[in-house]
Amino acid sequence: MLVAVFAVLLAGCGSDKESASSGSVAESAAQQLRYLDPQSSSVVAVDLRWDGGNWADVKPLIGRLLKAYRDQLPLPERKAIPETAQDGIEQLAGFANLSFKDDIEPALDGHLVVGVVPPAPADRSLEPTEEFRTEPGLGFTAVYRTEKGDVRKLVEAVAGDAKPKPVPGHPDVADYDGIAVVGTKTVLFAAGQDQLKAALDRAKDGGGFPAERLAEAERDTGMADPLVLATGDLSLAELVLQEENVESAREAIPYLRALRRGSAALDVTDDEIQGKARLVTDREKLTERDLPVAPAGELELPDVDDAVGGGSRNQSYTTTFGARLTRELFPDSRFVKAVERAEKELGIQFEDEVLRQFDCPSVSIFEPGRDDEDERFGARSCVDDPKRMRELLPKLRPFLPDILTGLQGLGGEGLTALLLLAPDAPLVPGGPIAQIQVTPSDEGTPDDELYEITGLRDEIGNPDPRGGPDTLVFGLIGDAFVVASDAKMAQRAAKVQTSKLDREAGSALRIPVAGLLARGVGSDEAKAVAKVFGDIVGTISATPEATVAEGTVELKD
Repeated sequence: MLVAVFAVLLAGCGSDKESASSGSVAESAAQQLRYLDPQSSSVVAVDLRWDGGNWADVKPLIGRLLKAYRDQLPLPERKAIPETAQDGIEQLAGFANLSFKDDIEPALDGHLVVGVVPPAPADRSLEPTEEFRTEPGLGFTAVYRTEKGDVRKLVEAVAGDAKPKPVPGHPDVADYDGIAVVGTKTVLFAAGQDQLKAALDRAKDGGGFPAERLAEAERDTGMADPLVLATGDLSLAELVLQEENVESAREAIPYLRALRRGSAALDVTDDEIQGKARLVTDREKLTERDLPVAPAGELELPDVDDAVGGGSRNQSYTTTFGARLTRELFPDSRFVKAVERAEKELGIQFEDEVLRQFDCPSVSIFEPGRDDEDERFGARSCVDDPKRMRELLPKLRPFLPDILTGLQGLGGEGLTALLLLAPDAPLVPGGPIAQIQVTPSDEGTPDDELYEITGLRDEIGNPDPRGGPDTLVFGLIGDAFVVASDAKMAQRAAKVQTSKLDREAGSALRIPVAGLLARGVGSDEAKAVAKVFGDIVGTISATPEATVAEGTVELKD
């Protein structure tokens, strides 16, 4: 973190919280926003005001982390680790013959702003460009402005013998090999000389990214004067996906048509780290059943302190939405074709007959692997009609190998995330159909309806022994549907006790940092972090107006 902060300073870079709260982030960063492309897909503002309220909480947190890390080291190695954030930056500043007190600290009184512009639709290859200086391609611009410091001095210290070049039309700008300094207060970096010149022209002509968009993000997240604030649309997400059927999926799925913007914020207080993201949607275009996750309400999580615990009020929202999205994005995929064959022969609609059966609460537990052990997981959900599900499972059995084999691109981590939010979907990637076997399990009582899937791991395509489970157990224990990595975890999931979460949510995860480390999971660095951080809790919920994800990290006394 210290290296990153110092790099930002030398590349161009941060009042107490009460004084800063008199103006919004958008107002504080208004001068920097003038340089950004108004079509920026994402814009992020980072508070680098060293004497501000945000860093009044960040600096002691860094000090506690440094101390916890030093305590993990042998005595001879401890002296090399700084005691405070300021000491760390001072050490790094020495390499450039700079003084923190005289040169760097005065410049830490502003916001760093970064804007990203996706390539035009005709140029989605994103092939690396020589030194990121040739267009077209992914565009980005980073701008920092100080009121009292001198960023030119910082850039010159890093540039060494490099001589500044003039920029035509901008007599007050010096170009230090791609880093432009405007006067002595503003520093600017862009992905290519053309973008650099365009940014300077925008600021000169009074253009730039609308400050209201950033102010909108501050209102969306409800965080006044956060450490980090971001706003954006879905352009970059679509670029990453790069699927031909994105437009048809948007037309077919109301939720995608209703998306308007995204906002996110991160803040640090003296007792926790808080993060919040909000996807704003057009409520007139949505019903509740169009949502990707359940609305917020009372939620139960498993009582476990040695494993990650997850819960959902109604995970069928997620799986039915995911199934519809998969059908639209990948209509010719092996997975979709396999599901369609099963539907045709069984005379059912997969989403309605299978996924909507889980129209009720669920809980999940996940144990990270350690040493040579595989990760283990287990999940439990009620079902609307247990008798009907018992009749359906044997009918689905012959189709599962083909369905499972057809699921491509979902690794072990993806499976874990899916099961924690939506344990009603026994879906994992696998090897050739011939090696996947679905057989009745001999575990449990005679009243249980359990099946075991074996041969899921493709040793040729996925030789990593921890790249995902080789077996999966699913079915009914009593009237509860279970999915697990093995029969023991299935039984544990079926019987695990739960307690109410202290906040309302549609789905949630709790990561007990101390409990996981007690199992021997984590490096020495992670153990140092555990001395400072408590439980991590993340929640997500949706309404027709917005989908909201929140996360908190407890800071120990």
